[in-house]
Formats: sequence, structure tokens, C-alpha cells
Amino acid sequence: MEVDNLLRIASGSSGLAGLQSKRSIQRLEQISSLRARGISNSIDLPQLAVCGDQSSGKSSTLEGSPTYLFHEPTVFAPSQLPQVLSSAGALMGLRGYGDNLTGPAFVEDVLRIKVVGRTGLHLSIVDLPGLISTASEEQTEEDVQTVQRMVDSYIQKPRTIILAIVQASNDNANQSIIRKSKQYDRAGQRTVGVITKPDLINRGTESRVALLAKNQDTTKLQLGFYMLKNPTPTEMGHAIVASQRSANEYQFFHSSPWREQNLDAGRVGIDTLRGALQALLDQHVEKELPNVREEIRAVIRSTEQDLLGLPKERPTLAHLRMFLSELAMQYHSLTSAALRVTIIPPM
Repeated sequence: MEVDNLLRIASGSSGLAGLQSKRSIQRLEQISSLRARGISNSIDLPQLAVCGDQSSGKSSTLEGSPTYLFHEPTVFAPSQLPQVLSSAGALMGLRGYGDNLTGPAFVEDVLRIKVVGRTGLHLSIVDLPGLISTASEEQTEEDVQTVQRMVDSYIQKPRTIILAIVQASNDNANQSIIRKSKQYDRAGQRTVGVITKPDLINRGTESRVALLAKNQDTTKLQLGFYMLKNPTPTEMGHAIVASQRSANEYQFFHSSPWREQNLDAGRVGIDTLRGALQALLDQHVEKELPNVREEIRAVIRSTEQDLLGLPKERPTLAHLRMFLSELAMQYHSLTSAALRVTIIPPM
């Protein structure tokens, strides 16, 4: 299931208040409004797409920013979200939802969830399914191909910022999302790397991961890498608050052996990533919105020309009968003229 989240992410960091300018909010609202009206079907809109292999820590990265989700057009309490998602999955025909015992594990339908309320930062994020390396009993080859097509359809768009989630314990060059980002963003101009689960790597390999985090490895991105310590299963089970997660991350990266790696303090932790993404998307929208406006004007002009080329409106049954009668008369005239043509045999 693909979830298009129009997220307004609440942050307790007062240092990010400057990003919440009226100009920024207005422009992001404009993009959200265009997407809600289906403009994205014809024109690419600025957005963030979160991508990564399965079990790369993608979900806990998104959960690092407190979110409250409401389904359009019905408004409901956050506690009702599981029920709504279950109903949506059943309508999409997903296996394991409702009474569906068969069917695909993934579909290319879009479930759009909008967050409304008094919040802090404003982000538009497309949360894509994790890339599957091989088929299994639970995920068929068709599921694998569906996810591949879905991810490709988003990250190939030049106005999509790719948030590439890579697991620290895996070889970076062999991770699917890195290969895909190189395919569609060769210069690395719109890809942000996020390294997850550094607490699960083998002791002694910190320098290798730190090299990637400092953008000094063979894989380099113009927007660089950030590194997070994802909550442990125990911490997630206790639903730790954002402030506690930030404190845990600070202690982790300022303790040995990570302290000795001289990581950029502005590139570690969920708080720095959250602020960076807000600023990045703000700049991205600022840059692309004039082009979006011009493309919308071009589509309007083209559509108006197409409308002018349409025949007169036929609003009633009588108008329809008259149109068909005229069409029949034209056909009769053409066929009669063809029958009257004298055919001269060849010499």
C-alpha cells in the first residue's frame, strides 16, 4: 500500500521556529492543494520520497517526527487510524485485509492521508514500500515488480527529492535504493542519504560507516548523508517521546566509539534531519514553483485550445438526435457521391 502523507510534523525544537514563516507555509499549502486537485497527474510537483530496502529503518525514521493522521474527507481520532487503514486495504484488495485471504501484498493505488492541526514543521512526504530483493511465500514476484515500478515512478521525477534510507550494516554499494538513485539522479543533486541502525554494526567497522556519513566514501551525494540511531524494539514498544529519542541519540553519538569518529554534529540525530528536510523542501519549492506555474499555464492553454476544437454542446436528447441525424445525412451524401463516380477502366 502506498501512503501519500501530507505531513505537518510537530517539533519541540524552538530553534526551528524560523522555518515556519508564512511564506513557507503558504507555498507548501499551494503544493498540497494542487496535489489534492489531481494536478500531479499531469505535472510533476515538488515532494520528498522516502525510499529504502525492506527492514532498513525507513518506518522508524518517519516515526521520529510525531504525526497525527486524519483521513479525508472524514475526520477521526488517531486511535481509529488502524481501523481506517484496514478498511482501505480491504477496498484495495490487499491480502490480509478484511476478508481477503488472497491477492497482492502491494498495489499501486494511493491512500492519501492529510494531517491538520496546530503543528510545527510542514513537510510533504511520499512514503513508499520497502524494496524487496527476492520473492518469498509472503511476497510474490509480482509483488516485487509492483514495488519496483512504484518506487521508479516517483524517484525518476526530476522534482522529487529522494530520501534514501540505507542500513549501516549493509554494503552501501549493494543497496537497491543507492543503485536506483544513481540511475535516476546520476549527479546526486536531489538525493539525501540517511544511514540507520549504526548500533547494529560489528564493532570495529565504525570508521567505514563514518566515512560514508562524512560523504567521503565512493558513494558521494551533493546533499550528503545524515545518520540516526533508530529506537530499539523495547523503546518502540514503550512509545518513547521525541525528546527522549533525541537524548538517546545524543548520548549514543557522543560516546565511544562514535565520539572518536569526528562526525559532523549537524548531520546526526533525528532533530537535525527534521530541520534539514524542512529547509530543503522549502528551498526546493521556492526554486520549482515558478516552473510549476508556467507548466500549469501551458496545460491550461492547451486544454482551452482542445475545448475550442470540440463541436457544439449537446445538452438535451433533442440535440443528440439532431446531431446524429446530421451525421447520418453527411454519411448518406458521401456514399451517394461515391456511387455516382464513373470508374474508367485502365487502358
